[in-house]
Order: sequence, then C-alpha cells, then structure tokens
Amino acid sequence: MENYEDAIQLWNMESAALIVLDENGARYSNQVGGTACSHPVAVGFLVPLMCGDVCERMEGVSHATLESCREDAQAELDSMGLDGVLELRETGERDFHEAWIHVTIKKTDHGMMPDSYAGRAAILTYPNSD
Repeated sequence: MENYEDAIQLWNMESAALIVLDENGARYSNQVGGTACSHPVAVGFLVPLMCGDVCERMEGVSHATLESCREDAQAELDSMGLDGVLELRETGERDFHEAWIHVTIKKTDHGMMPDSYAGRAAILTYPNSD
C-alpha cells in the first residue's frame, strides 16, 4: 500500500471532488471505505464539484453494492447533475470504496473542467461517512 502521509489529505473536504489522474499532478489521499478507514493515494489534479448532495446520496456505497447495483449507482451519479459527465470505470482491481469511486470523464461542456479532461480517468471522492 502506498504511503498516504506525504499526500495532500482530503479528509476535511465539505463537498465532492474529482481527482483527474495524471502522473504530473499532486498526490492526494482521502479516508475512505467507511469504518475500514482505508487511505488510497491517487496522483492528479483536483477539481471541486458543486453537484449538490453527492455525499448523502452516495453514503454507504461500497465495493459490494456497486458491483451488485452498478446501474443504480450510475443512475445516482446521473441524477446529481452529472448525467453523461461521469461513467463508472472498472480497473481490474478493487474498483470502489465508499468515497473513492473510479470514473471516466465523458464530457466537459458543463464548464467544470478543461475540455482536455474528456475521456480521462478520475477518482470521485467525497467526505467519508464514518
């Protein structure tokens, strides 16, 4: 497991954000996985999201629920004003934790991020529920 202590820690975020994955970016970590208190690290650029109640709506989302309810989780993202913007992404690893969800940026015409981010891999992260 990567050392999260030298990463920018997002534990005190009050809203959701995307970490657009890019090897030239900063190292970010968040406490995720509910009571599992995991601390994954991602390298990229942070994009704050102003998309309403993502924290409450995704609260309790875990690896198991996303695997069994992928369509419902995608519909939840779409209903938060992210319709067609973010798509759940599989990585071949344990893809999802509460507050650390692998996504692909589908379009950027909403003005939240540069056009060059379309098609890029990202992590959707938000305050952990524990």
